[in-house]
Amino acid sequence: MRLRLPCMNRVGLIHDITQCLAKRQINIVSLEVEQGNVFLECPYLEQEREAALLHALRKIGGVYRVEAIALMPSKERTEQLNAILGSVQDGILTVNQDYLLTQCNLAAVRILRLSLASVMGQPIDDSLAGNLFVQETLRTGKSFRKKGICTVDRSQEMRK
Repeated sequence: MRLRLPCMNRVGLIHDITQCLAKRQINIVSLEVEQGNVFLECPYLEQEREAALLHALRKIGGVYRVEAIALMPSKERTEQLNAILGSVQDGILTVNQDYLLTQCNLAAVRILRLSLASVMGQPIDDSLAGNLFVQETLRTGKSFRKKGICTVDRSQEMRK
């Protein structure tokens, strides 16, 4: 069950929402807060328990209404980003400050001859990081555009 609670911005609102859930022994799967909205994801509930929860949430001071939603905002943004990355023909990688690969589109997988399942969430190797200007980008905060890279056929290396 995913809900949007349009609400006022007030101290203690999240506390009141979580207390309402705790009182009913309902776990929070995900909770997101944006200006004027609280988004809440809970496990599936039987109809009677769900109706009681919705009623209790509506009674919390500062909550204007309670609406069912299809996706949490972060999931919606992720799906939009994946759609964009999938439609681009250029290879795109995102790497965090620890050099862990956090995003990779299929074009990058193809160009760099990588296995997506084996590299996601893993540190990129030094030679690849150097070729892709990762260290320089993280150090300076400046991106590089239209830079060619030399790819290595990793299948050839494996045979040696």
